Amino acid sequence: MTLSPEVARERLLDARVYLLMTRSLCRLDPLVVLDEALTAGADVVQVREPGCGDRELLEWVHDVRERCARHRVPVIVNDRIDVAILAGADGVHVGQGDLPPRAVRELAGEAPILGLSTHDLEQVKESATEPVDYIGVGPVFDTSTKDTPGLGADWLRDVLPHAVVPAFGIGGMGTATVTEAIDAGLRRIATSSAVCGAEEPGAVIHALRESLEAGGR
Repeated sequence: MTLSPEVARERLLDARVYLLMTRSLCRLDPLVVLDEALTAGADVVQVREPGCGDRELLEWVHDVRERCARHRVPVIVNDRIDVAILAGADGVHVGQGDLPPRAVRELAGEAPILGLSTHDLEQVKESATEPVDYIGVGPVFDTSTKDTPGLGADWLRDVLPHAVVPAFGIGGMGTATVTEAIDAGLRRIATSSAVCGAEEPGAVIHALRESLEAGGR
């Protein structure tokens, strides 16, 4: 079962919490983490598995897609447009050093969701001219998954007004930092270690959703 492009985009527009799923970061069985996160209200799931073999990645994306479809949650594949297409995922996410968004669109067509990482004001402005459906902005705070230091909440205040598509703050996003990000104007987050490494992943997702929903009123 795959979401229609229309439903996937509707879900993206309403999304608050975007889970970046990396199995090596999981304290519990990755499928347990995923199921708990979906039940608690994760809105989008990205499969991010650096260094994973092609066949293994394809099989894992199939597993994730099957579970996410039960909750009508879009599945995004990091970097690998080929795997996204073969697995029937709902979209792909690219970074500044990956294939350009226009090239991805030419390859994949208009249907898949396309996300783009941005790391400074100029990249956020340039994203307005690209065929993308959302952007990631950051790293906002220090994070173990990136070597780059966090840019800070004041940086968010500067860049968010220039985003013309949904912008998800990424980098160090967890229950200890979400309030500061919300105060800076952020209404959507992408989170990884805070959920994957938790003893109770569902509780973390629930707490993040509550904070974001309260802050967006």
